Amino acid sequence: MFDTGEPNRVIEPEFLRKMERIEKFIKDDPRISQTTSVLDILRQMRRAFHENRQEYYALPETREEVSQYLLLYELSGGENKEKFLTYEYDVARLTARTRSLDSRDVEHFLDAVQAEAEAVFGEDAGSIQYTGFMAFLGVMAKRIATGQERSFAAAALVITVIMILLLRSIRTGLISMIPNIFPVLMTLGLMGMTGIYLDLGLMSVSAIIIGVAVDDTIHFFLRLRREFAQHRNYSAALERTYDSVGRPIVFTTVTLTIGFSVLMISNVTGMVKFGMLAGYAFSWALLADFLFAPALVLLTRPLGPERD
Repeated sequence: MFDTGEPNRVIEPEFLRKMERIEKFIKDDPRISQTTSVLDILRQMRRAFHENRQEYYALPETREEVSQYLLLYELSGGENKEKFLTYEYDVARLTARTRSLDSRDVEHFLDAVQAEAEAVFGEDAGSIQYTGFMAFLGVMAKRIATGQERSFAAAALVITVIMILLLRSIRTGLISMIPNIFPVLMTLGLMGMTGIYLDLGLMSVSAIIIGVAVDDTIHFFLRLRREFAQHRNYSAALERTYDSVGRPIVFTTVTLTIGFSVLMISNVTGMVKFGMLAGYAFSWALLADFLFAPALVLLTRPLGPERD
């Protein structure tokens, strides 16, 4: 939507030529199949008044000529005029039809159009507004992504505080968060390596992973703390921790992995990817609790010195 803010500004030849430059830029994009605007009406009218000669398929050169063509178009029916122009000729609409695009393509396309608009219109580029489902999808994807980043950071912070309070140690609480964040990093790494785009259906996957993974971590570190308080030996405490909570942690992970893997038989692509990534993440969460967490405990000795 080209909002000039001035009546009759749209019918100025200078403005129409700038709008035509934007139209050409959009048409040259391979993602665009068709564009429609008042420019098509003016070019067709001008060609019709010159014996349909193709060399006259161009914009009128004067404002008077533009006004006459629009008046004749309106008198002859002109039902589509209101789709492209306001009554006072202060706002013009350019419609672009695209093939099916994901949110990444939408974002790149809108950014490219905005950059071209700024180059063509200069300071007046701020009056250009993007409407329709494609623009809505782009804005929604950005806002949801920002919201999910904040929610994941908030979830990680709250869980860290809870772990510190449960384990009664800042050092132990911070160390316990590493196995929780590890499966998130592995999942995002897999998405980056395989080219799985973080679409709307996967925006919440990080928060869900850390929310589920923390359950096993809590069981592991609470049991480890109790065993160490009794034996004052890290190796013995880890061995007894595995004997007591190792099997429940495995059963929980297997149940969650199978449960989320059911989504992989869905006909919705987003659900298939979500189920696959969730099962992948929970498997890494189990490995982190069984291999990564004990290594961190033996390396950092967060519960204090062993008994001599």
